[in-house]
Amino acid sequence: MPSGVRSLLLLLTAILIGACGPVSSPIRPKPSTTPSGSGLPLPTGRALPPCVTLTATGCDPSALLGKGRGSPGCVGKGPGTITASPIAVEDLLYIQPMGLMAGGHVTPIDHGYFYTKAAMATPPRQTPVYAPMDGNVSTVTRTIRQNGLGNVATYDDYATTIEATCTFRVRFSNMVRFSGGLGSAVGQLQGNETKNPNYPVKAGELIGYTGPPTAYGIDVWVEDDDLNLTGFDPVEIDTFLLDDVQESAELAPPVPETPVTELGDLWVCGEHRLLCGDSTSAEAVARLLDGRRPHLMVTDPPYGIELDSE
Repeated sequence: MPSGVRSLLLLLTAILIGACGPVSSPIRPKPSTTPSGSGLPLPTGRALPPCVTLTATGCDPSALLGKGRGSPGCVGKGPGTITASPIAVEDLLYIQPMGLMAGGHVTPIDHGYFYTKAAMATPPRQTPVYAPMDGNVSTVTRTIRQNGLGNVATYDDYATTIEATCTFRVRFSNMVRFSGGLGSAVGQLQGNETKNPNYPVKAGELIGYTGPPTAYGIDVWVEDDDLNLTGFDPVEIDTFLLDDVQESAELAPPVPETPVTELGDLWVCGEHRLLCGDSTSAEAVARLLDGRRPHLMVTDPPYGIELDSE
């Protein structure tokens, strides 16, 4: 097969994924025996007040140590289970995964944007937002930016954090208000106010609304402090980096005289379809999709950047 044709061969798949970026381990302060701003030792019998956060000083952080980046009221460790969509499927327009540029490629990080149909409608409407899992609402925040003419607010955003455990949480922003039991519990937030309600919610429970005038949908983060997205432990990574043989793994194998898969072959594996073809061919893509419309297409376009720029 000519090299020019081989360079265009791709396995095309339509997949739906959730993207979580790597989470750095928190830098935990050591318990101090000296009050903040003092060079003198703590008098005998005097106890420091408990820290509210791990970054606080002049307090005792022992109650927070081991909770990762969880709130003071969080309980337990380990992953939570997401069983509900934050936006009802029938209200969802599409999901835009967010990423960071690394060289000529986009690497996924820990959040995505859920666009709603109602926000794009004429006239635009607001859309309900639901808790994606059982947990506690640890933080609610309202952020106002007054940059408009006459100091008019041009940005009014409600955000919240739902914790399943001390190491697993989901964050929402771009909400226009809180509602349901959560709305009653926190009341009306003032501009740039934060509350810590520690309010229990169930998966699928109404917690608020998103849409105009704040945004076209919600921004969703999923954070797992214990997650390592490399898929390899540190020893395996060191082995790969130090093993000279790995360079040969980057070389393309020789083309067999009788290949298993040839140009035009369509593999049907249960509900999955794989095509050996030209991704720039509308005919090939139509044959792969077979009349179906994918929910999400994941690609790696060059974005006009020279891939070998480094």
